[in-house]
Amino acid sequence: MTKYEGFRTLLYYKFIYLKLYRVDEIAEKMGMDSPVTLYKYIGGQYSFPVDLVGKLYNATGDVEFLNFILNDTGQMLTPREGSPIQKDLASETLEGMAAAGRLAEDVQSSKGNGLTEIEKKRLINRIDQAHKELEDVRMVINRD
Repeated sequence: MTKYEGFRTLLYYKFIYLKLYRVDEIAEKMGMDSPVTLYKYIGGQYSFPVDLVGKLYNATGDVEFLNFILNDTGQMLTPREGSPIQKDLASETLEGMAAAGRLAEDVQSSKGNGLTEIEKKRLINRIDQAHKELEDVRMVINRD
């Protein structure tokens, strides 16, 4: 599976399978002329441009889209210095625990030793999310 196909699969999973977001609302928030364009990205008719990933994140607030881009790198997301979004230690810790719980849930629901490529990618993504959330806890501790 190419990186393009993987991102398209993530879009499809979030928008169509889980129905977490309404295509028309997100397309409008992203400043697209028509939701049809976003549907074409989700369906694989158009290749999703990397310069729209930031707009997609801003429209959905879903960090998984950003993490997907960074998964194959040694980099991780952290909020910009001076970011107005500042959470307290308890909130960040709860988010870290929730991320670890989602990872544990995915491990339990996987088929054990014979992981498919999609299951491997999902688990790696969950590990990255948990790592990011724990780093956020560290940042709050160091900030206070």
